[in-house]
Amino acid sequence: MFSLKERRLAEYRETSRLFGQPCPQACVTKPKGNSAQEVPQGAEQGGFWRVGATTARGKKMRNHLIADLPVLAYRQAIVDSVREHRVTIITAETGAGKSCLVPCFLSEAGYRVVVTQPRRLAARTLAQRVAFLVETRLGDRVGFRTAEEKCDSAATEILYCTDGLQLVRELAGGAGGTGGRTILVLDEVHVWNLNMEVLVAWARQRIEAGDDLRVVLMSATLDAEGLSRFFGDAPVISVPGRLYPVERRSASGRALLDQAAELAKAGRNVLIFQPGKREIGETVDALESRLGAGAIVLPLHGELEPGEQQRCFDAPPAGKTKVVVATNVAQTSVTIPDVDAVVDSGVERRIELADGIEGLYLKPISRADCEQRAGRAGRTKPGAYVLCSETSMLDRPEFPIAEVLRSRLDQMVLRLAVQGFDATALKFFHQPDETTLAEAKRALVALGAMLADGSVTPVGRRMARLPVSVQFARMLLEAERLGVMEQVATIAACLEAGDIRAREGQWRSLTQERRSDLLAVLDVYNAGRDIKGGGGESKAETLRKQGIFAKDFFRAGEIRRKLLDATGGRLRSESKRFASKDEEREAILRACVAGMVDHLYSGEYGRYRNGGNGTRELARESVVTGSPQWLVGLPFDISGKGKRGRPFTLHLVGMATAVDPTWLVEVAPHLVETKTGLRPAYDSEKDLITSVTETFFQGRKVTEETVADGEHPEAAAVFARWLAGQNALPTTPAHAAGITLDAVLRSNAVRQEQARQLNIRTGEETFKVYSFEEKVERFAALLFGARRVIEVVRPEAIALPALDEAMVVRVLSENPDVINVLGSELVVEYRAPYYGTMYTPRVKLSDEMVKVNGWIRLPGEGIRLPGGRAIEVVVSFGYYATIADTNIPQLKAKVREHLNQEQWDRWTKPEVAVSDPAVESSEIPFITAVYGQCVVTGEELKAYGTVTVNTSRWYASDPWFKAVWYRNLAEAQTAADIAAKKLTELKAEAKAEEEMATAKAQAEAELSEAKAEAESAREELGGLQSGNDWYDLDYELRRRAEERRYSYLPPTAEEIRQWTVETKAIIAKAQTVFTDIQRQREAEAKAQAEAERVEREELAAILREIGEDNLAVAREAKAFAEVVAGISGVHEGIKILRDELTAPYGRGRRQEAISWKVPGISSTDAGSRFLSFYRAGDVDAWLVGAAVWLETKLTKSRVASPVATPSDSKPVDLSKVDLGGLFGGAVAKRR
Repeated sequence: MFSLKERRLAEYRETSRLFGQPCPQACVTKPKGNSAQEVPQGAEQGGFWRVGATTARGKKMRNHLIADLPVLAYRQAIVDSVREHRVTIITAETGAGKSCLVPCFLSEAGYRVVVTQPRRLAARTLAQRVAFLVETRLGDRVGFRTAEEKCDSAATEILYCTDGLQLVRELAGGAGGTGGRTILVLDEVHVWNLNMEVLVAWARQRIEAGDDLRVVLMSATLDAEGLSRFFGDAPVISVPGRLYPVERRSASGRALLDQAAELAKAGRNVLIFQPGKREIGETVDALESRLGAGAIVLPLHGELEPGEQQRCFDAPPAGKTKVVVATNVAQTSVTIPDVDAVVDSGVERRIELADGIEGLYLKPISRADCEQRAGRAGRTKPGAYVLCSETSMLDRPEFPIAEVLRSRLDQMVLRLAVQGFDATALKFFHQPDETTLAEAKRALVALGAMLADGSVTPVGRRMARLPVSVQFARMLLEAERLGVMEQVATIAACLEAGDIRAREGQWRSLTQERRSDLLAVLDVYNAGRDIKGGGGESKAETLRKQGIFAKDFFRAGEIRRKLLDATGGRLRSESKRFASKDEEREAILRACVAGMVDHLYSGEYGRYRNGGNGTRELARESVVTGSPQWLVGLPFDISGKGKRGRPFTLHLVGMATAVDPTWLVEVAPHLVETKTGLRPAYDSEKDLITSVTETFFQGRKVTEETVADGEHPEAAAVFARWLAGQNALPTTPAHAAGITLDAVLRSNAVRQEQARQLNIRTGEETFKVYSFEEKVERFAALLFGARRVIEVVRPEAIALPALDEAMVVRVLSENPDVINVLGSELVVEYRAPYYGTMYTPRVKLSDEMVKVNGWIRLPGEGIRLPGGRAIEVVVSFGYYATIADTNIPQLKAKVREHLNQEQWDRWTKPEVAVSDPAVESSEIPFITAVYGQCVVTGEELKAYGTVTVNTSRWYASDPWFKAVWYRNLAEAQTAADIAAKKLTELKAEAKAEEEMATAKAQAEAELSEAKAEAESAREELGGLQSGNDWYDLDYELRRRAEERRYSYLPPTAEEIRQWTVETKAIIAKAQTVFTDIQRQREAEAKAQAEAERVEREELAAILREIGEDNLAVAREAKAFAEVVAGISGVHEGIKILRDELTAPYGRGRRQEAISWKVPGISSTDAGSRFLSFYRAGDVDAWLVGAAVWLETKLTKSRVASPVATPSDSKPVDLSKVDLGGLFGGAVAKRR
C-alpha cells in the first residue's frame, strides 16, 4: 500500500507533464529565500511584470502563455481597487486568466494572497500552474493546502487552498486583524457550496466588525450586482474572456450520442457532460463502439484515481480525436487542453432536501452553469456547444440553487457555534430558511452536541474537532467509551469517503454479515487491506475485480489514518479486549447507533418508517436480511429516468443495521420519554394488579413492559371490575384462600340466571337482573378497597339478594310449560330477548293436525296463557315453509294462500302465442284456465294467460314480448293493456323506420350526385393550378381557388350544389384572366422585338464610329503579349495582355476583369458580357471584355499551340483570330 506522501508525489509527477515543470522530489516545507536570488539566472527580465514591475520582488513569467490573457489589461485597476476598498468583485469570463494572474498581481503589489478553490483538484492544479508561470518550485513562493494535503512553506506568498472556514481563518490571519497585508481571494464564488456561503458571511461580519480584512470575490458567472449590494456597494470589475467563438445549438436529449459522434468524426476533441458515473459509463461504452479506433474515449469523475484523471489532460495519440465524458468536476477551474466541442446533457445530480432528507436528484442545470460548460469549448480554439435537453434555456433558472438552500446544515451550524458564531445571526448571501436552521439545531440536540438554548456541549466541541460529519463524530466518541475506536474509525472513514462497495460485485464473498451493512463494510475494508496486486495487476485493479471502489478505498484509508492521528491526542484509542465476538460486535454497533439517533426505522411489511407517513426501502446493496423490526440507517433519495424516459424517485435506506432500540435509549437519554401506569389490569394467575410501562424515543414507542403495580390509584376499581365479570374463581394456587368468595360468586351466578329465565316467561323485568356495570359499582362499594383476592375479608358482602319464592311460584303457574290446544297438549316455547326486544311465547301445531287441516278449527279470538299473555301459533309445512301469527284469521288466510300457491306451482301452464310487432294483424292474447280448487271454500281457482313487455330485452334479436300467467284477473288485464299499447307503438315505429329508410336512400342518392358534380369542379381547379399562367393570377383569386380545391365538402346535397356553383364561378373568372394574360404577353413580345431591333441598329452605328480606335489599342496590347507568350508561355502572355488592357483604368476594373475569368467560359458568353458593358456606354469595360474574350480564344484555340513552351520564341499570329463574334459585324468589315 502506498503512503500518502508517495501517492501525492505520483499525482504531482502526472500533473507536471501538463505544464512541463520538473516535479519536486518531495513536498517543499522549507523556504528557499525571499530575495531576487530566487529568480533563475539567465531568465528574461520583465515579461508579465514588465508593466510596473521594477522591484526586486518582480517574478518572471512565461510570456507566451499569458500574453493575450484579457485580465492583463486590468492589472492596475484590480490592484488599485483592492488597495482602496475592503471588498472587490471581479467578474471575468471563462478563459480570462483570473484564477492564475489576479493572485500574481496582488502578490507583486506586496500582499500575501490566500486563494480558495471549491475542489482539491483545482487547488492543486492551479498552484502547479502558477508555480510554473512564476518559475518557482511548488511549495516555495506558490503552494497549496487542502484538508488532506499540504505543500507550502514560510516563504509562500500565493497559497491556494480549499474553502473550509477553519482552514481559511488560520491561513488568513485567524480571528483578529491581518494588518491589511493578507488578501483573501474567494475564487469560483458561483459554486456557492456551504463553505463558500459561510466564508462570504464570515467575511462580511469581520469587515462590519472593523477587522482589517480585504476580500476579492471572483467568478465567470456571478450575480455581481447582488453581491455588490451585499457588501455595501462594493466595486465590480468586469473582465472580458479570451474565449474563441463558440457555435451554439440545441438538440433533444436522445440525440446526445449522435451529436457527440458527429463532432468527433469531424475531427473535434469533445467534452461531454453527464450527471453521474452510471451515465458516464453507458456513454463511454456507446461511443467506443461507434467511433472505433478513430477516437480515444475517457471518463472523468471524482471516483477515478489521479492517474486516470490525468489521462484526460494528455494530448490524444496522433491521428485520433479525444472524447472526455465528465461530471461537473470539469465545469469550473479546470481546463482540458484541445477541447473544442462540448455536448451537454443539461442536467446534474445534486443534493437537495425533501422533507428534511438529503437526496440525490436529477435536476436541470442553470443558465450560468450552461455558460460555464460552453466556455470549456472556446478556451484554446473556436468551438461548438450543443445542449441536448428538452429543457430550454428560458425554462432554466438564471443561477444555480445555492447548497445552503438545499442541504442539511447541522455540521455547518455546529462548527460555526464552536467558533463562536450563531448561524441564525449570520447574514448569508443566500439566507437559509429558519426552519432548516431550526432542524439542524434539533439534530445536534439529538446527538448531544448542543443544548436547547444553542450552547455547545463538551461532546459537541469534541465532535467539531473531528474531520468527519457530526453523525460520524458522535460514533467515534461513543467508540472511545466502549473501546472500539479502531473498528468504528474504519467504518466512519468508509462512510465519509463514500461506500467502498460497488452496487454489484464480488465483495459479498468477503463478509458473512447479514444483519449490518456497517459491519459488512468493516469486513470488506479489512479484506481489502490484505489484497495484494500481482500477475501484472496493480492493487487497484485487483480491488475493482473484487467489487471495491479503489479510489474510495484508498481515500477511506487516508481518512482513517487521519482520524486516528487526530484522535491520538484527543481520544483514547486503546482497543478493549472482549470476551467474545458477539460482545465486540454489539459494542461496535452501539457506537455506530450513537451517530444515528435520528434515523431509527421500524419495519412494516418489508418497508421502513421513521415517523411521518412516508416509507423507505433497503438499498439494493444492503446485506440485511430477515426484515428486522428495528434498524438504523442513513436515508437518501435517488431520482432518474426510466427506460421510457419517465422520471422516478427511490426513497432508500443505506448502511442499515438491525438494532435493539434500547441501545438508543442508553446513548441518548435526553431523547427518551417514559410513560408508566398505563392500562392497569388484574393478573388472575398471580393475584395482583399490573400496569404497562412504555418507553418512547423521539416520540416513537420502542419498548413496552408489563410490571406489578399494586399501588396503582385505580387498583381497587380494576379488581372490582374483574371480579364482577367472574362466575367463579379460577383454579390457581393464588386463589386457594378464596373458597368463601368462590361460593358467593357461584351463588350469584345461579340467582342471576334464574331471574333471567323467569323474566323471559313474564316478558318483563319481574326480577332484578344486575348489569355488568351495576355489579362493578356494587362490588367496588362492598369490597372496601380490596385489590387482590387475598385482601377480600368479607366475601358475603357482595352476595346478591335471593328471589321471592311466592313470586316465583305465581310466575310459573301463570306461564306454564304446556298448554292444551284443540285437545292436544302442546309445549310452550319461551324465547330469550334479542337486544332488549321481548319475544311472544309460541306453540307449534303437530304434523298430524296440519295434515288434516286442523288449523281451520283454531278459534278466531286466539290462544292465551293462564296469565293472559297471547301465544303465537306456528303452522309448519316443512323446513322452508313456516307460518306463524297471534292473529288467527290472518294465520288462516296465510295458510290458505300457501296451499293455493302450492297448487299453482304444481300446475302446468298452457302455451300462450307471443305477439309479433312485425305482423300488422298481430294482437295481444288473453286466455282463462282452472288450475285447482280452494281447500277452504271448494271453489275453482282460475288462471289468466296473456303476454307482457319483455323488460329483460338486451339485444335486438330478443323478443319484445313474453308469455305470462296470472292468478289475479286485474293484474292480467293490466299486463295485457300495457302490452297492447306497446304493440301499437312498435307497429308505428316500424312504419316510420320504413319511411325514413326510403327518404334516406333518396337523400344519399342526391348527395352522391352532388358530390360527383363537386369533384368535377375540383378537377377543373386542378387543371388551372397545373397551367403555366397559374402564378400570374392575382393573389386573392389564387387563394380562393386553392381553398376550394382543398376544402372539405359541406354535409348536405343542397350546400354541396351551392359550393359547386361558387367554384365554377371562380373557374370562369380565372379563365377570363388567363385570356387577358395571354393577350398582354403577345403585345409585350412584339414591343420587345421592336426595341431590340432599334437597339441593334444603334449599336452598329456606334461601333462603326469608335471600333477602329479601340481595336488599335487592343492590337498594341496583343502584340506585346505575343512577345511574352513566346518567351514564357501562353498563359503568361495572357496575363500580360490582361494587365496591359486594364492598367490604365484603375484597380477596381482590373478586379472586374479578373472576376470575368470563369473556367470553361465560351466566346459567346464572353462576347455577351462584353456587349452588356458597351450598351452601358463603358468603353473601358469594353476593352476589358475584349481582353477576356481573347484570353478565352488563346486558351481554347489551336492557334496558341506553337507557343506552348518557353523554349519556343515564335510569336503568336493573332491575325487569324476571328474578332467578329466580339466586335460585331461592323468591326469585322472595317478590319
